[in-house]
Amino acid sequence: MKEIFDNFSWHSSIGIDETVFSDKKFVTRLANTSENLASFFAAGDDLLIHKTTKALWRVSDDNATIEPVFGSDILTEDDLKDF
Repeated sequence: MKEIFDNFSWHSSIGIDETVFSDKKFVTRLANTSENLASFFAAGDDLLIHKTTKALWRVSDDNATIEPVFGSDILTEDDLKDF
């Protein structure tokens, strides 16, 4: 029998209780509106830092959305080289 945690992706700041039992959704893209931009600090021409999570986001090429720069908050050396 396969264990439930064999392929579980552990997260650095979200507890397992919150991950499994929460109805919160992970947001991967936001509309580029003034209301949504109020949650960010500007960090360059198209880069943003989320005020709460301190995650790095960017404005999409078409300026329609705001999206995370990285798919995870745990960055690898390769992520930084690519950036």
